[in-house]
Amino acid sequence: MNLYSYYLELQDDLKAFAISLSNDYHMAKDLVQDAYIKAMDYDEKFETMDIHQCKAWFFKTMKNRCIDNYRKNQRLDIRSQFEEICEGDFQNKHVLWLTVEELPALEKELVIMHYILGLSSREIAEDTGMNASTVRNHLAKAIGHLREYYKEDVNEEYH
Repeated sequence: MNLYSYYLELQDDLKAFAISLSNDYHMAKDLVQDAYIKAMDYDEKFETMDIHQCKAWFFKTMKNRCIDNYRKNQRLDIRSQFEEICEGDFQNKHVLWLTVEELPALEKELVIMHYILGLSSREIAEDTGMNASTVRNHLAKAIGHLREYYKEDVNEEYH
C-alpha cells in the first residue's frame, strides 16, 4: 500500500488521536496535516510498512509535534513575561536594568544573551556548553527573580 491509501484508511483514527492530544479541533487538524506533510518526505518508507506500523508512525509524529508546540508556547510565555516587565516609562525601565545587575552572574549573562542580543536558547547552549533546556530553566528563574526584584524596587520607590 502507498501513503495515501494508508492515510485514507487511518484518517478517522488520526483525527481522533490528534483531538485527544490537543483538546482543540483546529490544532488537531494542523497536527494531522503536519504529520501527513512530513510523511510525504518518507513516501517510499511507507511502501514497506503494514497498517499498524504506519499508524504508530503517524501517532508518534503527531505526539512529538504537539510536544514541540507546547514547548514553543512556554518559551513565548516567558518572553512575554519579560516584555511585560519591560513596559513602562523610562524610570521603570531604569529600575528594571538595575535589577538585572542584581541577578546572579549566570542568570544576568543569559538574560543579556537572550533578550538583548536575541540569541535562541539553542545558540546560547552552544556558546556556553549547557543544554538548551538548562538555558531555558535558568531564563525562567531569572524572569522570576526580576519580577520579585522589580516589584520590591518599585514598591520601595513609591512608599
